[in-house]
Amino acid sequence: AGGYPSYADVQAIQTYLGGTFPNPYDYGYIVEITEPTAAAPVPVKHFTLGRSAHENPIIMPDEKTVYLTDDGGFKGFYKFVADIAGDLSAGTLYAAKITQDAGVTDSAEAGFDISWIELGSSNNADIETFIRSFDGIDESDYVDGQTNYVDDADIAAYAAGTGDVEVALVETLRAAEAKGATTEFNKMEGININYEGAKSGKIPFMYVAMADVAGSMSDGTGDIAVTTNRCGIVYRFPLEADYNVSRMEPVVVGGPYDSGATHNECSVENIAQPDNVLVLDDGSVLIGEDTGNHENNMMWLYRPAKG
Repeated sequence: AGGYPSYADVQAIQTYLGGTFPNPYDYGYIVEITEPTAAAPVPVKHFTLGRSAHENPIIMPDEKTVYLTDDGGFKGFYKFVADIAGDLSAGTLYAAKITQDAGVTDSAEAGFDISWIELGSSNNADIETFIRSFDGIDESDYVDGQTNYVDDADIAAYAAGTGDVEVALVETLRAAEAKGATTEFNKMEGININYEGAKSGKIPFMYVAMADVAGSMSDGTGDIAVTTNRCGIVYRFPLEADYNVSRMEPVVVGGPYDSGATHNECSVENIAQPDNVLVLDDGSVLIGEDTGNHENNMMWLYRPAKG
């Protein structure tokens, strides 16, 4: 429950594999394509970056720090720091803990302070060894009310510091929740920087698209309790000297939203369910939509105020 892939995903993978029941812990990771210009580029699955419904990662100019979004409801936000620059095969994964601005509930105005909770340090080889221990399980092993995979007791032992750290890399969302991280983000999509601008300090910002500020973000409980915005918001994170981020604030706010409209429930004068973002060399942000709330998807250019 709440995991990724879901059982429907597993069945789809089983069909793709010609009937072989898959090990679900083989799926849900970021893949790096090494030697991309070679005749035979080499894909490397980075278990170290956690298993989730990844939207995309963004690697900072230090070649160690990576931010990762998780697309869905009741999701986390993650940071990975590699042990060695340019090598994502070993390092430490963190999950964000959010503190909403006191007394501010309007999603158009509410910003959040961010602290980072360590989920664990490991490497691809050790995590894969852990994953291999779940090979060979199929539906014939099913017993109602039980699981052959990581269970609640395993998560509790991990959170208490007495279990396998690899649990956090294959059940990342559950581990983040058990450690007290915020797992309330809804439809967190593309995340990006301008690489050269971030490296030089000329454009010291990271941007992320939140397609639908609703559900767990607007239910009035938990770490995030803001007003609903079905048209979405683009948030900005100031980059610190070590490429850490400790703050996120809304900068492009979609809407207004009209649920009774036949077409264009989100105003055509504004963004609707932003998805991918590209930070240009002058600091402007190109925003692409993926929405049914505009009759046609559109692209927008956000120019931040100078100074």
